[in-house]
Amino acid sequence: MVVTVGAGLCHIASDSFDHPVREGVALLDRLEHAPGHGICRVHVNSGIHLDPERRRLGWWSLSSSPQAYQVPELWPGWTVEFWQDDRQRHVRACDRFFPAPIDAGEEARVAVLTEAGERRVTRAAHRARVTRLPNAPACQ
Repeated sequence: MVVTVGAGLCHIASDSFDHPVREGVALLDRLEHAPGHGICRVHVNSGIHLDPERRRLGWWSLSSSPQAYQVPELWPGWTVEFWQDDRQRHVRACDRFFPAPIDAGEEARVAVLTEAGERRVTRAAHRARVTRLPNAPACQ
């Protein structure tokens, strides 16, 4: 997850448990002492752009966000826009976030090869257990 603040700050944050936008305005306090990055050139699944001067927030996520339209309640006095899965709006909102391109074909190929490798390991482990069974009757 990438979080950009104004024109000059870019942060990388974890959203493994929940999207940080759900922290509400407390997120600003947390980011105040967080390490910043000059420019974020990463592949991420979600992001937030904060403009504290104008009190505007835009956020997006490639994952399902069933409570997305409740987020404005967590940011009283702010204009909150849910950009759904449109990460390009984030890119246009600041000059610090440049997401790595998504190559769906390559991602699919890697996923298939990974799954195939895992299945080979599982089958080999299963075969090894079967051949080591003590006192197993011989096949006739």
